[in-house]
Amino acid sequence: MISQEQKTIHMILNGRAGSDKSSLGNIILGKKQFDLSASCYSTIGDKCKVGLRYLHQQQTNLVVIATPGFIANENDIKRSIQIPIAKGAFAILLALSLELGLTNQEKKLTH
Repeated sequence: MISQEQKTIHMILNGRAGSDKSSLGNIILGKKQFDLSASCYSTIGDKCKVGLRYLHQQQTNLVVIATPGFIANENDIKRSIQIPIAKGAFAILLALSLELGLTNQEKKLTH
C-alpha cells in the first residue's frame, strides 16, 4: 500500500494494441509485472493495467499505468487516460510499433 507521505511518480503508457506497452512497462519497472500474454494485473477502473515498484534510494513509489490502447477515435483515447491523469501523471509515453506501421492518427501525434 502506498502511504500519502511517500512520493509517487505516475507514468502512463499509451499506444494502440500490439505496440508492446506491457514490454515497455516491464523494462521501466526493471521486473516482470505486466504479463505479455494475459490480463493478470491490477486494474484502474476496467481499462488500465498497473505495475508498481518502490525505488529505495529515492524513497519513491513508481506507478506505471498501461492503457488498453487506442480504440477508435480521439474521445476513446481521452477516456482511457482520464483516471490516471486525474491521479497526477508525471509522464505520458507513447508506444509505437514499427512492425505494425504508423496509422494516420499516430503520424499526427508524432508531428
